[in-house]
Amino acid sequence: MSREVRSPAVGRVIEIMVRPGDAVTVGQEIAIVESMKVEIPVLAETAGIVERVAVDPGDAGAIRGPPPGFVVLTTEHGPADIRDS
Repeated sequence: MSREVRSPAVGRVIEIMVRPGDAVTVGQEIAIVESMKVEIPVLAETAGIVERVAVDPGDAGAIRGPPPGFVVLTTEHGPADIRDS
């Protein structure tokens, strides 16, 4: 089952730290978004494997989805050792 990871705020994507195929863990920093001159980390809410990254550095949140956030990436469950407990 796929899950979307959304930005906590509308803003401009500064950096993406993962790519498709990467394993992510709960709480891992996966991107940085700038909103009102403040850098906000985007954290993985679930563990899994990155299926796709929906944004590129420089993209603005309003283009990609509804407020308050936007889809940063989609994950699918991976091996048992990286799943939520």
